[in-house]
Amino acid sequence: PLRRAGNKPPVEPTDSYALFHDGTLYIGMRCHEAQVDSIVAPPSARDAMNVFSQDHVEIFLDPNHSRSRFFQLAVNADRTAMFDTAPGRNLTWNGKWIAKTHKGKDDWTIEIAIPLSTLNLTPLVSHTWGINLGRYESRLKETTGASLTKTTNFQLPQRYPTLVWPDSVDFSRYMLLP
Repeated sequence: PLRRAGNKPPVEPTDSYALFHDGTLYIGMRCHEAQVDSIVAPPSARDAMNVFSQDHVEIFLDPNHSRSRFFQLAVNADRTAMFDTAPGRNLTWNGKWIAKTHKGKDDWTIEIAIPLSTLNLTPLVSHTWGINLGRYESRLKETTGASLTKTTNFQLPQRYPTLVWPDSVDFSRYMLLP
């Protein structure tokens, strides 16, 4: 479960799930929300920074388990604003990932499909990745994450939990060709 800074439980919990199938990493999140009508998610241009002040989720992936470089994906609750960067804060990278959202009566859900081929994998890729998931709930100004420090900084890959892939996953199938 995602937690607030200081390892405190959130007011609005978030459940998360991950699945790998046919070359794609799927991440699903259920964002509990007592006041669905209060969700803030206006349309924005891709990679516009205002997504971070809206109700949104973020995914951080460190496929080389470098503990220093990561991909960042963010999408708002209506899927009308998306943001992504490649390692080194490369804002020109626009990965080919897909997000779908749905609002329920007391939650909103998101499923994100990330083809491994969009992550520019190299031979440095590891079967152990760093991963962090985050959520910002605008009504309460509540930030939660799988890994947070005393502040609400998601961008500390040295603190990311790990995602361990089965040995049967052959990453060479998804690497950039030389």
